[in-house]
Amino acid sequence: MDIWGRITSIQGNKLTMSVEDAQELASLSLYTQEEQPQAVVTVADERSISRIRR
Repeated sequence: MDIWGRITSIQGNKLTMSVEDAQELASLSLYTQEEQPQAVVTVADERSISRIRR
């Protein structure tokens, strides 16, 4: 299941994320019965490379 959002805070080893669609988050319980489900966060690298750096 993919849940889209933005990282709003990083403190130590804790990451806080605000989701785009709260209904997706609410449906998370349909996919897992774990109290703390495992997640993988992929961060988009939106940096551009200038001609000088190439």
